[in-house]
Amino acid sequence: MRMTTFFMVVFFSHVAARTSSQQISLSFKNASLKEILASVKAQSGYAFLYDESLLNNTRPVSVELSNVSLNKALSTSLKGQDLDFSLSDKIIVLVRNTPNAKPLPEAPIAAPPVSGTVLGPDGSALSGVSVTVRGSGTGTSTNESGNFTLRSLADNDILVISSQGYETVMVTVSDLLNASSKLAAKGVKIRKESNGSLFLTISMRTASSSMDEVVITGYQNKNKTDYAGSVATVKAKDINVASIGTLDKMLQGQVAGVTVETSSAVFGTAPKIRVRGSSSLSGINEPLWVLDGVPLESPLNIAPSELYSGGARNLLASALSGVNPEDIDDITVLKDATATAMYGTRAVNGVIVITTKRAKKNMPLTVNYSGNVTLTLKPSITNFDVLNSLDQTILNQQIFDAYQNALQSFSAEASGAYSKLLYQRNVKEYTDEQFRNRVRDLKTVNTDWFDYLYKNSFLQQHSISASYGGEKAYGRVSLSYYDDMGKTVGESVERYTVNLNSGYQLTKRLSADLMIKYSSRDQRNAGTQVNPFIYARDASRNMRPYDENGQPEYYKKGYSDFNILEEIDNNYIRLNNYDLLAQIDLKYKISDNLKVSGLFNTRVAKNEVNEIQTEFSNYAKQFRQRGIIDPNGFFLSIDDRNKRLYKNPDLDLTSATVSVLPQGGILDADTTTSRFYTSRVQVEWNALNNKNGHSITALAGGEITSNQQDGYFKRLYGYLGDTAVTDPLAIQRLIEGTGLPEDERRQYNGRNLLEGTDNYFTEYNRHTVSYYGNLSYDYKSKYILDFSLRNDAANLTLSKFTPTWAIGGAWNMSSEPFMKSIGQRISNIKLRASYGLRGNDGARGPALVAYLGNLNRVDR
Repeated sequence: MRMTTFFMVVFFSHVAARTSSQQISLSFKNASLKEILASVKAQSGYAFLYDESLLNNTRPVSVELSNVSLNKALSTSLKGQDLDFSLSDKIIVLVRNTPNAKPLPEAPIAAPPVSGTVLGPDGSALSGVSVTVRGSGTGTSTNESGNFTLRSLADNDILVISSQGYETVMVTVSDLLNASSKLAAKGVKIRKESNGSLFLTISMRTASSSMDEVVITGYQNKNKTDYAGSVATVKAKDINVASIGTLDKMLQGQVAGVTVETSSAVFGTAPKIRVRGSSSLSGINEPLWVLDGVPLESPLNIAPSELYSGGARNLLASALSGVNPEDIDDITVLKDATATAMYGTRAVNGVIVITTKRAKKNMPLTVNYSGNVTLTLKPSITNFDVLNSLDQTILNQQIFDAYQNALQSFSAEASGAYSKLLYQRNVKEYTDEQFRNRVRDLKTVNTDWFDYLYKNSFLQQHSISASYGGEKAYGRVSLSYYDDMGKTVGESVERYTVNLNSGYQLTKRLSADLMIKYSSRDQRNAGTQVNPFIYARDASRNMRPYDENGQPEYYKKGYSDFNILEEIDNNYIRLNNYDLLAQIDLKYKISDNLKVSGLFNTRVAKNEVNEIQTEFSNYAKQFRQRGIIDPNGFFLSIDDRNKRLYKNPDLDLTSATVSVLPQGGILDADTTTSRFYTSRVQVEWNALNNKNGHSITALAGGEITSNQQDGYFKRLYGYLGDTAVTDPLAIQRLIEGTGLPEDERRQYNGRNLLEGTDNYFTEYNRHTVSYYGNLSYDYKSKYILDFSLRNDAANLTLSKFTPTWAIGGAWNMSSEPFMKSIGQRISNIKLRASYGLRGNDGARGPALVAYLGNLNRVDR
């Protein structure tokens, strides 16, 4: 039986093969379609599969075919019958032919992994570029080398490559698999790797005429093309200079209409920044800094007249000294009335808006490190046109020879190398021959004071950040360390910063952004009475820091011994700053064109500035210097010349003056704690009519701000490290002038004697309630109108709620048809005009609500 079955299978298989290979011949006239199909079945050996109802109402068939293929026979027989066929495994399937019906979707074909590099227009690698699969919510971003990798792709996926400031590139995976010619036009080159994966080289193009550029004002974001205000935007990475620790000094020469004058290279001092010139002769001329939507103020309340005075407090004048430049994404400068009206009177001098880097949704974990070391060689005296020792000594000889008789017994308040030799000769310390030999030696000293007061500067900066983004939460954290050993002797600064920002999609309509920033700084600089640069440039080159035995060489200043290197060691400023900021921003999307947001920001800064003059400093020794030895070997009193001394009222007024200051140094301690609060609620509405080209945007909000600063200044005498001791009775006499006549009391009271440095406590309070609004209209991005209003009520002035406003308009001529003919020569033309009422923040005096001075207790 098994053998019979085998032969039957072989026989019928042979018959089927032979039948299928035969050609089909049909000869029918007005036959039914069913007859035709039966004949095809008999000749081909194929079975038919169809619904019987398909043959109802079919037309008679007349066909004459001889030795044609099966496909030809079927297509001819079914012509005009609204039927179609398909062949599958010896079966002919008949279906209804419906031309308008959509074909069944084919299952996607899995694609190999795709990796690549994204390059900018100049061929450099672009980091942070978003590479996503459209509609899927999956994707990645390029690393520091511009590389990316995507897996688990299908041939019908569409890749979207996008980054702010560049044109978006979209390519289908099927085009990549087929190496389509469309790719070259999009700036995409493809290479197939040996493992079957695909490698892409994508060249991004810069977005044309700022169409995609967004203006960030701090209150809202607007398309630059549709904005009537005057603004300029720069990327932080384009101006970041490793040797400059703060962003404000990096802006020099980067923005048209903005001048930056660096008055000091010392870290923490504020440069003089002017946006379109000055607005006041004596008031505030500095622009308003805004960090992530909230004004960022200096941690100290410094009067405009003192801002560039060089005092110890000026080391805290820069509002950006605690901001890591590596955390900054871009900077927007608002210049005219239209652009700045939303900030009221504080923005009269322009606004500089800083936006920090943030993570994005659906981005993989990305870790970035940035580090640099900068070595700056110290300057040399050869860079300056100054007298050498020979010329200086000859000039000294000519001057002193002309007044030799008068100088025999004169004791100068200050002396240099030649006058010191004269004094030593006059008191018989040197013979005339020794004096001439010493003068000859002076002519060859040629001290390069820059070599002693400056050093090769070593600066290092390190910054590390990590970013991650999911569908519902994303965040970025960064740490930085800044260490500058300083350019001058005795100068150094260390800064640490921590920056955390995160975003949360709480619901479909509600989102939240959280930001925390912390910075600390430890800094040491020469005291305010000591300026290494001025001394190195102006000091005579025939003076020297050390004598022939290697000991400090002293000259005279304030009748007391002075050595610049020793003074830097004993007269210095020590600064400590701690700054903590926290901010939360909630946004609720009521509809596609209406949203409401709320923001709360709080910041606490503590600043300690200690200016120390030890007992070995020249400044402290001046209070105890009463006389010198005259040429005859007698004590020569200088009581009437030394302004630091004081006449003791308990003694006869004709007696010699004395110093009531205790043995030790002087400490000027300045401590301030600042607290800032900002609360804001605003509503934004957008209406766009694409059909007619009309667009309207409206914004309204309210804001409450508070700036509270309290601090104290105290001068402590008898400073010996951690102690400061004095005689209260002596100090009381010093301040009150007890026992002195009225004219003597005025001359020798403590304020005059100690140069106005009374102890005092200050309290600064500024509270502001504001409301603001903005209404803008544009037609087809050609004609733009903008109106802004802000009203501030503060506790500083009698006039409450005095509004400031601005109206502006712009005409984008580049969008006009007549500009197309010259568009290749002129890329963008915009005419704008603005008019507004802007006030001035005024002097800071009214904000001082407490001043406690003339304290008799100076030891606490």
